[in-house]
Amino acid sequence: MSNATCPLTELRAALGFASQASFAKAHGFDQSTISKWERGLAMPRQGVLRRLEKLAANTRDEDGEEIFTAAKMVTWSISQGHSAEGEGQEGDAA
Repeated sequence: MSNATCPLTELRAALGFASQASFAKAHGFDQSTISKWERGLAMPRQGVLRRLEKLAANTRDEDGEEIFTAAKMVTWSISQGHSAEGEGQEGDAA
């Protein structure tokens, strides 16, 4: 497993959410789902990845790179040993 930081963790911090719970509540997710995604135990479904990309619009790191993209999240999840098939709570696909 890689020790690289999860792109979702970076996005959450860039948006000013100090906790998974506050991010989850603000965006309609369960905190346990965010935790699974950030630990590489599950990966967001495609529809959720698109939602997260919209949230990430205009967020960049100090090098000007996008903090979060679906491709970064999928690549990171695979590096953590997760399959490329997304998971998430039923309501997360909207």
